[in-house]
Amino acid sequence: MFEKFGQMPLKIIFTAREEARSLGDLNLDSEHILLALLSLDCAAARALKICGLTYLEVKTELEELRSEQDALSEEQEIAFSESCRRILEFAFLESRMLKEESILAEHILLAVLKEGQGVAIGLLAHFGINIIDLEIALLYQLAAEKKALADENQLPALLAIWSRLRALAEDLSYRDLAQEALKQKRLIEEALQAKEIHS
Repeated sequence: MFEKFGQMPLKIIFTAREEARSLGDLNLDSEHILLALLSLDCAAARALKICGLTYLEVKTELEELRSEQDALSEEQEIAFSESCRRILEFAFLESRMLKEESILAEHILLAVLKEGQGVAIGLLAHFGINIIDLEIALLYQLAAEKKALADENQLPALLAIWSRLRALAEDLSYRDLAQEALKQKRLIEEALQAKEIHS
């Protein structure tokens, strides 16, 4: 599965292991992934920050929860928890649903949300982060980054993102978001049709 991971997700896993080690945890889990995401420069981190979550708040909370634990030495092995394995599997599925060739940091955050349990979800709740609002913020960030690339090869991924945003908005009766998503979706469909005509 790791061959499908881009450079940023591999960095997230490495950083998450270091976070687990610093907290004295023998298993890499969702909270370590959340810390790693917050510590890096990616759309996932920006979405978390837009929703009001910071690295320092999460790290401080986890250190308080684990005040009795000492950091692990470099020699001690950090294993993947079952939850972490599910998150990585979900990240692969998220990348496919969003029409990406490789797994991105954003797919990992979507997978943490999809997994729906564990310390990371508890931390989001503790800090008053609404999971649906976070997913919307993340998809918006991802769409903005794809659009900024101005690469027509990104059109299928953009279409998948806006389709998902529209479905979320309709489920939640977010009328303005649903209208914006529909508008963006139509623009992308027109661009894809024009691309097919010129091919």
